[in-house]
Amino acid sequence: MLQFELTSDFIINETLKPHVREDFRVAYPGKPLRYDEDSDSTIYPKIVATGSGNTVQEPAAVSILLGMTGTDKPNVVYIGTPFFDRDDKYNTGTKAFRDLGCQIERLMVAKNATAPSFPEMRRIIVEWADLIVVSGGNSLFAMLRWRTTGLDQLIKEAALKGTVLCGGSAGCGCWFDSMQTDSLKPEACKLSEKVLAELSPEQTLCSNQLHGFY
Repeated sequence: MLQFELTSDFIINETLKPHVREDFRVAYPGKPLRYDEDSDSTIYPKIVATGSGNTVQEPAAVSILLGMTGTDKPNVVYIGTPFFDRDDKYNTGTKAFRDLGCQIERLMVAKNATAPSFPEMRRIIVEWADLIVVSGGNSLFAMLRWRTTGLDQLIKEAALKGTVLCGGSAGCGCWFDSMQTDSLKPEACKLSEKVLAELSPEQTLCSNQLHGFY
């Protein structure tokens, strides 16, 4: 298994650059996650993606998410890997759900020392979560860490169960087939670098600094 970990934001450029062209997709363009024989229907992921990470906290977005989960107080898992699991981003990124009285699990995998065991991650992501919220930040770093820990496959397994996936900025782009990213700050924006992302049901490109819903 690739043991990829960054110690700080200051060494991002040279460390991440070799991974820009890697394929992180766990589902492929134009194909559903699975076919459900019982309902005679194809299963696609339930995703709410916003241009800005803060937009997920807006009342309109929260209302959509609650409707998609089917409960007024969903079990929320917050994944702050793109922001290196910063406490301030966790506090702002979960405020709307805390105000509703939701139970929240914080999944910290940015560093090996804080990453739970795989069985514990599976319990949280697959068995417990109704809603998975991904922060903004560094998209490429997050997907490398998810692949390192196996979290990418657990998110896919949760999506198969109907768990709702959401996020803004990096937490938006990670669900698309590819994205324009500033993960290499600032060279990526100038060079229009793209990375192949996680769970897009169709072939799509995300340019994710527009304020709105996708």
